[in-house]
Amino acid sequence: ISTGLGEDLNKFVRKGGSLVVFPGIDAEINSYNKMFELLGTNNIDALHGGDVPRVVSNNETINTNGTGNSLKSINVNRINIESDVYKEVFDKVSQNMDLPAVYKYYTFTKNTKSGEEGLLILENNNSLLSQYPVGKGKVILCAVPLNTEFSNFPRHAIFVPTLFKIALLASETGKLSYIIGRDESIELQQGQTAGENVFHLIQEANHFDIIPEHRIVNDATVVSLHGQVVQAGNYHLKGDSKKLATYSFNYDRKESDLQCYTGKELEELAAKFRLNNTQIMDTSSPEISKKLLEMESGVHLWKYCIMLTLLFLAFEVLILRLFR
Repeated sequence: ISTGLGEDLNKFVRKGGSLVVFPGIDAEINSYNKMFELLGTNNIDALHGGDVPRVVSNNETINTNGTGNSLKSINVNRINIESDVYKEVFDKVSQNMDLPAVYKYYTFTKNTKSGEEGLLILENNNSLLSQYPVGKGKVILCAVPLNTEFSNFPRHAIFVPTLFKIALLASETGKLSYIIGRDESIELQQGQTAGENVFHLIQEANHFDIIPEHRIVNDATVVSLHGQVVQAGNYHLKGDSKKLATYSFNYDRKESDLQCYTGKELEELAAKFRLNNTQIMDTSSPEISKKLLEMESGVHLWKYCIMLTLLFLAFEVLILRLFR
């Protein structure tokens, strides 16, 4: 790995890219380690293993030195199903699960500052596959080349879902929603450039079209809105006559603030603004339900009407008896 290539890969990862490294069979360890030092990952320490084996059927191995004795292999004994790579790929890993076997492998130095996360762990606690956060991106290091003389990992059933999930996680989505009223800036992902033309933020339904300010910060394009978006909705960012991305702008959810006025403060505010038709109720009162019902449907007079009707009937009967 040349110095220039290592520097370019370092810039690529720190800007949000994902890099997967499978060392070569005859890797120049010094050149690899120079790139790893730029990235801040662990360095290759040494190559471990016996004679190079050859894989045959049923995952058996035979020695290439002609003795006929099978070579000793080291198996993966743990999958980090909590990592983002294997999360939702495995619900659980059974003890008798067929996992990759390794015959020769590279070991790496241990640096607590590297942020290493083991993905596939061997029986001797070395990592077959590990992940490192670097800047805005990630580096995934494999301890074996893509060669079946070192491991059956390239032919194992776990290999394809591993690379698929890594590629899926490498797809950049970025921030998709913003809050109106804040001085928001949009940092564009790789490939979202307008060339020599300007950017346009557009919402066709409201005939909204502005040309926001943009500048280059650390090799990344940052679009500044300066509070020009005042209405909630979905907006398209276009450049060079192409739609680059779609963003949602939402109103600030201030109602999530649960602070409230006291009863006395409400009475003062009602008097201040002359709200004469308001009534402040004490929620601690046991008759609160009755008061609310009266406010909603008014005072029920039907009982009084029945009582008066019965009273008048009694008077009528009494008058008829007395004046016959």
